[in-house]
Amino acid sequence: METKFNLSLENIPGEIWLPVKGFESHYLISSEGRLKSLSRTIPHNRFKGVMVNRVEHIMRPKVMKTTGYANYQLRITNQYGKAVTKVTTVHRFVAEYFIENPFNKPQVNHKNGDKLDNRVTNLEWATRNENARHSHLILGNPSTVGKKIWRSKIDGSDYQTFEAIYAGMRDILGDVHSRKIRDKKWNIRRAIRKNGTAYGYKWGYVYDDNAPQKAISALESMINKLRGFIK
Repeated sequence: METKFNLSLENIPGEIWLPVKGFESHYLISSEGRLKSLSRTIPHNRFKGVMVNRVEHIMRPKVMKTTGYANYQLRITNQYGKAVTKVTTVHRFVAEYFIENPFNKPQVNHKNGDKLDNRVTNLEWATRNENARHSHLILGNPSTVGKKIWRSKIDGSDYQTFEAIYAGMRDILGDVHSRKIRDKKWNIRRAIRKNGTAYGYKWGYVYDDNAPQKAISALESMINKLRGFIK
């Protein structure tokens, strides 16, 4: 089901627009989480010397399947004729332009828990712990801060526990850049949430009393299937 966004050029009541730094003649960001692409003439991306007229419009954000957050991709052609692209999450984009951050907090929290509600009134700067506490205490989501995880192969074997998702990924990937591990953690969290698999393993939080049983259940299911074939 496609997510509906307000793509009308008509202003939302109280909406404020600001030029995007480095892209001033191309884009405006709004306090309602919308991005406006301004009218302009740009070089054709395939035919040299051909110019194309762009009409003013509201850009549709792209919702990432792995995180559930919405992204904007901005693009301009610089003075040397090369494309310059910037990709940013909508909630962070809005916070950077409309919310002061005097304590230099690293994360942006959605107050109502809706990752696609990027109005400035629904956002606030937060530390990692503040973000996690809000999710757990205010929104009622299970707390995962400092939680151990378990991991097993799909057949239920090789059951192990780790202090955190990061440690579990490090055990698989070895000595790689931490950014690669951070990017892959979302896949593990999705596997836990949907009781699925990631990187050939089943995953879960240790606070789940049924964790060992879940790790074994896949093996039992496989054995039952094999018995069916043998018959």
